[in-house]
Amino acid sequence: MKKPPTGLFALFWLAWPASAVFLWAYWLASAPVFLQRTASASLPTVEVNGLAVADVAAAGAAAWGVGHVAWAWISVLANGLSCLVFTLVALLIWWRVRTGFGLLTAFILLFGGSAAMNVAIYGAELSPAATAAWEFGAFIWPLFFLWLYLFPDGQAVPRQLAWIIYPLLVAFLAFFALETATRYASASSAVTEQITRAGSVAVLILFLLVVAAQVYRYVKVSGPLEREQTKWFLFGLLVAFIPITVLNAIVDLPSELDTLAFMALPVGIGISMLRYRLWDVDVIIRKTLIYGGLTAVLVGIYVGLVLLAQSAFVVLTGQESPLAIVISTLVIAVLFNPLRRRLQDFVDRRFYRRKYDAAQTLAEFAQTARDEVEIEALTGSLTRSVQEALQPEFMSLWLAPGKTGRSGPVEN
Repeated sequence: MKKPPTGLFALFWLAWPASAVFLWAYWLASAPVFLQRTASASLPTVEVNGLAVADVAAAGAAAWGVGHVAWAWISVLANGLSCLVFTLVALLIWWRVRTGFGLLTAFILLFGGSAAMNVAIYGAELSPAATAAWEFGAFIWPLFFLWLYLFPDGQAVPRQLAWIIYPLLVAFLAFFALETATRYASASSAVTEQITRAGSVAVLILFLLVVAAQVYRYVKVSGPLEREQTKWFLFGLLVAFIPITVLNAIVDLPSELDTLAFMALPVGIGISMLRYRLWDVDVIIRKTLIYGGLTAVLVGIYVGLVLLAQSAFVVLTGQESPLAIVISTLVIAVLFNPLRRRLQDFVDRRFYRRKYDAAQTLAEFAQTARDEVEIEALTGSLTRSVQEALQPEFMSLWLAPGKTGRSGPVEN
């Protein structure tokens, strides 16, 4: 059991779960209101990424080829799933990596993933004060460049570059704060444009510097373990951006698919933690893979069933019916355990093959031990099982004296 953090670090460490609870509680409160306001065509005029929420709903419904209500469900489920993956990986790191870099990573993933919840938050418009607190999380984005500079071990490499990167990070934070303030103060577009332009220059320079730092670290400093960590991070980054970017160049894809593709980034970090035992979280990662995959499959089935059932009701009755949601929920409840068992078997076979084979061998021996009565046969079965499961170089079995009068070692 790890020792609890102390001092000032403990305050920041405890701020993470408090932030996670606030983000999820506010989103869970906003999502039903967002669905209701979409159904009643009473979405607010507030903008999300430069578009009014009503326009976002219209564009999303057109991209999916469904009604506004069906799109709202797709949006809530897809964005919620994406944020859930980010939060789970962040939770693992927050709990296991009690360092400053680990805590920074946990905050980056938590607030970065929560950006997917913006549509429901702004669409519900529950509380201006809570929404303002929500927007404060956007300030994590400037710190992403700091995280990328320090990845993967939290050390500044090359150290001389810190004299340029750190002042640029402060400037970026200042520009980010000014842009937010001018937006709330309804400043002139010319002022906002100048601040945005200056901030964009700082971002571009920061990006080039941290990429150069990562290349230098990989070539000159990183050992085999750090290089594998970097490869997994880049793999997740490429999977998150490249396929969806190529497809978007061919056809306009719904924005929810972009959000789901972005889940590859935290998954890449999680796989690097599992495969290379960075922080000894095999058991937790195993559960995350099983239940994360189960959630994704169930959400996909649920969305498909809801859309299919609603289409059937529209054809039969001319209108949508809540009975479709009830039927889909019952189907998901029936499928939960069979799907969980199959996913657990797949994860064990794919990621924990040695442990899976050992467990299977020991289970077979347990079955043999229940039926076998001859000591010679049972001894032979035991030695074979241990050999297959553990593959020791040398094995010795000592039989205690019994009624047969036999005792002594059995070697292999």
